[in-house]
Amino acid sequence: MRARSITSLLTRQWMFFATCVGLLFAAAGLLLLFLLEDSFIDRQLQAAARTVASASPGLTRLPVEYSVYPIAEVPPDIHARLRSARAGEPFEMRRADRRHVHVLLVDTPRSGRLAVVYDVTDQLTVSPRLGSGLILVLGLTLATLLAAAALARAFVARVTRQAEQLAHSIRGSPDPKSLRELARDQQVLEFQHLLGLHADIWEAQLSAVEDERQTLAYLGHELRTPLQSAQTSLALLSRQRSDAAAFDRLERAVSRLTRASGAALWLATERQPDLSVSTPLLPIIHRVAAELSPLAERAGQVIEIDVPATASFHGPVEISETILANLLLNAIQHGSPGSIIVRAEADALVITNPDLHGSPSGGFGFGLEIVRRLAERIGWTVQVSTLAGSASTRCTWIPVADEP
Repeated sequence: MRARSITSLLTRQWMFFATCVGLLFAAAGLLLLFLLEDSFIDRQLQAAARTVASASPGLTRLPVEYSVYPIAEVPPDIHARLRSARAGEPFEMRRADRRHVHVLLVDTPRSGRLAVVYDVTDQLTVSPRLGSGLILVLGLTLATLLAAAALARAFVARVTRQAEQLAHSIRGSPDPKSLRELARDQQVLEFQHLLGLHADIWEAQLSAVEDERQTLAYLGHELRTPLQSAQTSLALLSRQRSDAAAFDRLERAVSRLTRASGAALWLATERQPDLSVSTPLLPIIHRVAAELSPLAERAGQVIEIDVPATASFHGPVEISETILANLLLNAIQHGSPGSIIVRAEADALVITNPDLHGSPSGGFGFGLEIVRRLAERIGWTVQVSTLAGSASTRCTWIPVADEP
């Protein structure tokens, strides 16, 4: 479809509307003239009929346009219409000789029913001047079209200037916030909606770019450390196959790489996790704690688990394990020596560790955003707080009733 300018489109629509309105008023005016003319003729005919029906009809002579016939003497072309006529109700017709007449039946005390015929052929005003009226209507319609075109162009030119200024302002806006401020200053509601929609799209695009940046940064951070550890461990194992410490480091590196790969897949897809299956929480915590305990011992820390065997949640194991491993690793790497307590509540898991001096954020940077994005996929919320030298991370999930 060929694109058209808003000026051309609105001008044509306005001219079409003006034409329709002009023709409607012309037709209504013409119909009104016919009705008024017929009403005036019918009143004259009724006045003549009252004269005919009076007790002394000879006192008043009717004009030559009027004819009075007894029913038996009515001309045949008029008599054919009398079958459906009623006394006192005038009707109009065109006779065989093309003369236009109005007829009224009237009952008289002396002569019975009579037909009063009023020949209005020479009395008509609207029909003979219909051609001149149509020319006048066409002229007025043309003038209306010209005026409508001028008004439409004047109006649309203003709207077009506003749209061009709006497009220029959009191109020069530095961020979505400035677009929303610009939308509040608009007087046209549709322009406000357009700016708001553009700001929403812009924010969604920025959010997608930021999510991608965080994901890449997370992968860069998560892959670098275990890869270095795996390379070192493989070098040691190549020289001495019985090095248990090297084997443990290699095992932790592979586990971390596996979790990072799974997290990247969940972050990169829109697949919804299955939240209908209840998953025991304690085995996941034991597995993660056993993997990270050697790191905690070297940092002078002890992982204490206070989770009942009945504790469970709804969601995939790979997501929950990645979340818990990241939170526990953060507590080890950015906490001071002491006990790291993993405690379960009815709908939450709390990890508490001594806070390292000078690290009020608990060591989390973009990694916390990644953890929160993963937690959001399974209905969890993650909150980090620091109080009196102790850092606490709370994972809360929405309880889901088990299927019967």
